[in-house]
Amino acid sequence: MTRQGYAGTMDDRRDHPSTEARPNWVVIAVGSLLTVLIRLRAFWTPITSDEGGFIAIARAWGNGGTLYRDVWVDRPQGLLALFRFWDWVSGGSTASVRIMAMLFGVGLVIAVGVAATALAGRTAGGLAAVLVGITAASPAIEGHLANGELLSGAVAAAGFACACVAVRRPERQWLFVLSGVLGGGALSIKQSGYEGLLAIGLWLVVAVVMHWRTPRDAAGALLRVIVGVGAVIGLLALHGAITGYSRWWFAFAGYRLGQRSAIEGADWDRFFTTARIARPTIWPLLALIALGAVVVAMTHDRRREVCDRDPFEDRTTIGAACLLWLWPVAGAIAFATGGQFHRHYWITLCPGLSALAAGLLARRFRPSLAFGVALVALVPTYVNTFKILHTTDREFPVAASGDNRPNTDERIAAWFRANSRPGDQIYVMCASAGFYADAHEDPVFAYLWQDNVGKVPGALDKLRALLGSQTAAPRFIASYQTSDTCDPSGALGAVVTANYREFTVTDGVAILERISRT
Repeated sequence: MTRQGYAGTMDDRRDHPSTEARPNWVVIAVGSLLTVLIRLRAFWTPITSDEGGFIAIARAWGNGGTLYRDVWVDRPQGLLALFRFWDWVSGGSTASVRIMAMLFGVGLVIAVGVAATALAGRTAGGLAAVLVGITAASPAIEGHLANGELLSGAVAAAGFACACVAVRRPERQWLFVLSGVLGGGALSIKQSGYEGLLAIGLWLVVAVVMHWRTPRDAAGALLRVIVGVGAVIGLLALHGAITGYSRWWFAFAGYRLGQRSAIEGADWDRFFTTARIARPTIWPLLALIALGAVVVAMTHDRRREVCDRDPFEDRTTIGAACLLWLWPVAGAIAFATGGQFHRHYWITLCPGLSALAAGLLARRFRPSLAFGVALVALVPTYVNTFKILHTTDREFPVAASGDNRPNTDERIAAWFRANSRPGDQIYVMCASAGFYADAHEDPVFAYLWQDNVGKVPGALDKLRALLGSQTAAPRFIASYQTSDTCDPSGALGAVVTANYREFTVTDGVAILERISRT
């Protein structure tokens, strides 16, 4: 292997202390502790629709239901397998899903810390871990939830960290395979979890153009990544083929491409709304990047005399800096392709922005000053986070997500347990997926989210047929939304009016009972 073939060889590091390339585990542990403490408050608050829906689908799948037929969601099997495993490990504890969020949050902190260390040194790695530990856990962007962005993002960051180490350590090229496996794992949790893979792919192209790597070396690294990704995606496709390939493909890619993406059905109004909500979390990171970039540019020709010297020099340092910039760029692309711009989408931006901000500050500031500047810049994040954490358990869902349904789900679930007979079923019209997890009931209808009911071809026809059936219709309907909201054509309303009557009202939700025909 030639010196020109790698962005970082053993010769590049021989005169530099070996400790410089090692993560600062003490500071990373501090970042991990902070991210757990921020999320800990949410353990005592109701689960959300997404969390509950994933749990309910995982349980129904475990109880013998066919995935993507009896229960449906536009997510790959990895996410549902993860929830199914967690539900089994936790003994069916619904609240424990927040512990899973804490664990993946810690994983994200460690992965970002390791990646930043490999690319920019110990100070950068520790600072990046603290930054992402605070920002990605912010309840303002639903960082406390076990959502796809957090779970997928943690795995994607771990894959990216493996690739960063492989880039700087030529004797560890096998890590590119592991990077691909983890990148595929991120994709198996959420389709937009490709930011790490995209950053590495783009960097390998740039590395060839800039002569940091030979074409042969870059092709070898890319092939290793592809093998790892292919192994995971191949398993998903195999399971999809066994259970119904067309249904799996529609859930994995068809629905997003045809109904919900940046190209088709993008919700730009929600983008501007959630951008204002995310501003106290994201803008401090952007401000730190701007400050770091200006200082680096102004002192470019001066000799740097700081404690945290980069472990690589000249050409190799430029290559690492390029990879550090590409990560948030790839994260922004992944963020945009989802198209719906919910609050939790903004979590996707936190790892790359944190690493880049930390790398720039560590390059020109002494460690104490870098940490001081960063922690002061995050004051808006602290204030915003504290406002949400300093609420009651029942106020918390509204403050964090603008949604009171988690509270209602718990109350309707309690009502159903108290008033139902063995064999009774209830349908939440037309969506509040968290109810099924709270009630420990398998969904009576495959589509648990209102968007799916209205957008999946044939879903409304199946719902009308179910509620109009003399044998399969559930005894109760909880009218979270009106029939006309779910089906503006009025056809669903006609079926409900003909077959159900109001039984009671609980927590502002009308409970309808099936009209007996006997």
